Amino acid sequence: MFETQSSENFIGHEQELELFKQWFVNTDPDAPWILFFYDALEDPQQKGGVGKTWLLRKCASLVEAKTAVAMIDFFSVADRSGVAVAQHVVQSLQQAYPSWSPSAYLAALAEYHQAMSEHKQAADLDTKLRESLAEDLKALEQQLERDDKHLLICFDTFELIEEQPLIATLGVAHTFPDRYNFEHIGVMIAGRNAPDWTQPNWKGRENEVKCVPIKPFDLDETVQFISANCTPETSLDVASKQAEAIYRGTQGRPILLGLVTDVLYHHIMTLEKLAQTPVSSFESNLVSQINNLDQPINWVVLFMAHVYHRFNPAFLHWIFRRSLDIQNLVADVDQEKLFARLLELSFVRRPGSGSDNNIALHDEMRRLVNAYNWPAQEETSKSYRRDLSLGAIDYYQHELDAKPAEALQQVYIVEMLYHQLYIDSGTGFTLFEKHMSQAIGQWQNAFARSLLLEAQGFRDQFTGTQRDTLLRNEASLLRREENYEAALKLYRQLETQADPSWLNAHQGDLLFEQGLCHRGMSNFTEAIDYLSKSLEIARGEGTEQSLSRMGSIFSTLGSIHKQLGNLQEADHYYQESIASYKRRGDDRGRTEVLTYLGTLYRLQGKLDEALRCATVALRIRRDLYAFGGIASEIGVGMTLSVIGVIYYKYSDFVNAQKFFQEAYDIYVRNRYRTGMAEIATRFGQIAMERRELEDAVEWFDGAYKTALGVNAETEINSSNKRGWASILQGRLEEACIYLTRAIERSRQVQDYYQLVESLIDLGIALDGLGRSKEARGHLQEADEIATKFNYNYLLSLAQLARGESAYNASAYENAFRHYGLFCYYTALYNPVEYERAVRKTINDLLNIPQQRIPGILGALAVDWVSHEQELGARAQLLVSSLEEVRMLLSI
Repeated sequence: MFETQSSENFIGHEQELELFKQWFVNTDPDAPWILFFYDALEDPQQKGGVGKTWLLRKCASLVEAKTAVAMIDFFSVADRSGVAVAQHVVQSLQQAYPSWSPSAYLAALAEYHQAMSEHKQAADLDTKLRESLAEDLKALEQQLERDDKHLLICFDTFELIEEQPLIATLGVAHTFPDRYNFEHIGVMIAGRNAPDWTQPNWKGRENEVKCVPIKPFDLDETVQFISANCTPETSLDVASKQAEAIYRGTQGRPILLGLVTDVLYHHIMTLEKLAQTPVSSFESNLVSQINNLDQPINWVVLFMAHVYHRFNPAFLHWIFRRSLDIQNLVADVDQEKLFARLLELSFVRRPGSGSDNNIALHDEMRRLVNAYNWPAQEETSKSYRRDLSLGAIDYYQHELDAKPAEALQQVYIVEMLYHQLYIDSGTGFTLFEKHMSQAIGQWQNAFARSLLLEAQGFRDQFTGTQRDTLLRNEASLLRREENYEAALKLYRQLETQADPSWLNAHQGDLLFEQGLCHRGMSNFTEAIDYLSKSLEIARGEGTEQSLSRMGSIFSTLGSIHKQLGNLQEADHYYQESIASYKRRGDDRGRTEVLTYLGTLYRLQGKLDEALRCATVALRIRRDLYAFGGIASEIGVGMTLSVIGVIYYKYSDFVNAQKFFQEAYDIYVRNRYRTGMAEIATRFGQIAMERRELEDAVEWFDGAYKTALGVNAETEINSSNKRGWASILQGRLEEACIYLTRAIERSRQVQDYYQLVESLIDLGIALDGLGRSKEARGHLQEADEIATKFNYNYLLSLAQLARGESAYNASAYENAFRHYGLFCYYTALYNPVEYERAVRKTINDLLNIPQQRIPGILGALAVDWVSHEQELGARAQLLVSSLEEVRMLLSI
């Protein structure tokens, strides 16, 4: 973290400070909890240097006596991760409350670091870290409320992560900034640009954020600033032409005004001379005066503009050893005095915590120095920046050889990458690919995002195929971050712009990754198309990479077909996937597919086969966990949960409860709140089956609270089941509240499958309240979404809801028209559900007045003719059932 000018010499922004004070004391629960400072100027070249950091820290200083303040600056590579942000939060709270012990978080953090050091995937551990922190924070709630204290998190230089802010959260299931389910929290953000409300992170969150555009100083503030930061003999009258000239030249930007005071303080120029500078060249002329600072200060400022990530005495000493030319520029320098003098400059940033001795230029001043100062110095020699980069690479390699903690290794790699790319873009790009592949493969999204940011700065120096690879890496990272729409946009760009030979070589991978994006968006038809094309290419290639991809393709196709109800196709693909993993000796992959098969066979009604597959998967997963930790204990819990569901379908609630409880115990032991919420929902379903509805409600409410802010899918499911419990209790108005909550959350996260489920259930509740028009509207929307995504099972449920509504109203002709469609969609889905649908239809048919049966039989038969060709042999079940009714009733 870095800070610039002292808040004690703060000038201007009085209106913003007053707004902050009002925001901070506002206790309205619906008031914005995020205060967002951004540049009011729209010209990108004029953004930056308007005093946002200064304002951010001044605001924090006003409340630090009654607030725990966590400062995070995304300028620092080390701060660009959810783990780092959480660490700052914990440290700030421990300083404020030394007696508070975040034991659950510290245990999870140790496990996370262990996994990182062993290069294991840390995706689940991110979630575990967050859940542990949220658990520990609960212990502080009452104390903070009693002391009237808060936690204030300040994020600076947000523009460096604004394209993908989720890297600063623990797990992609959460939005930035994260509250960790903590009530006593406020957040300030400073960035160059206002929030993009079309971005997934900010979409629909306008009411959470108070946006504050920050303008440069006006004329009065400009004069105040110069007077407050210069020697007493420097006098500037606000009404003078000098003041007006300097104001127009600097445009009131604090970054340039700070340099004005530096130039005046070091007697490089006078006010009169500055005022005579033409406005058109004022910026370039002023910044170039840095070259006239005392030597070696002038050179060191230039060094810092190039070596911009970190600069400290040890680093400078290392560069001296590496380059005599650099050493000669700052010969016989007293490094301690040098760094003290650097900190006197307005544009040098210093560590806020005092925990390290790094300094850096303000990011806007770095841009200006590279634009105006280095070209003049390199007129005689162009080797200085090259020598600096070579020295930096040497320094970072030495630090990496010492095997620091994994997180610090990543920071060094990112910082070194810039210099490797500067020295040779080709060699640097090879190293970028190596580290990027590792980061994406191990779900280290923050590391990958920082690597990508450095590489993108050299895009113009890359070859065409390197730019294609860079774009593909960005798309892959977006996919891992579950930003599927943005990823697909880049994949489409590659398809139209990439070099044909590069595109041909990577076609199979690109198709596979696009298929995964469509699968993530529940766009199953397109997903199957892309994955099938990728599979065809992989079969033709026969390389080790393509063989590895085939197992994943088969498994993914199986899961999609399972969700669509194409259970025979799903079985085929799962078997192919198992065979592929077996050939490669991948027990972990094989175990996952065996677990999927357990669920598939359950859906087919083959409960014995389902139980065998899941039991084998459980044994292998337990062995993998016990011998080397190849599988996680949470994975064991997931398989136990699958077995529990199978027993639930057997109506063996004793064994179902037993396996759910064992899974639940694992989740509690690992503080895996997503799993805990899922099992709580299962316990609620068992209670609902037993008609223990009050117990069911308690489980569903507990599941919702556990899942809230942790896992959207489980959050929605618990709300849906809570609504259904209310329907069974006859509390239809109450049911509408919970189902509406599920619908709204489904829309937010684009979970279309659960959205359709909840729309259907809400339609049933509204129909029971006599609000048939509203019910029809919700069922119509459910139809439209389910038709778009081929959700045949949900289409069948919508028709069943319509049919039962008409049946209960004795509108039998209409009811059985919907029952016919109910049978049709279940026939498309799977045989087990189709048999149930036919049984339901025939039973209801036999319970209507007998004189009305012949007409409805005839109408059903006529309607069914239109489906017979499409359904083939499957159509015969309903046809034969209708004929049996005719025979039994002698119709």
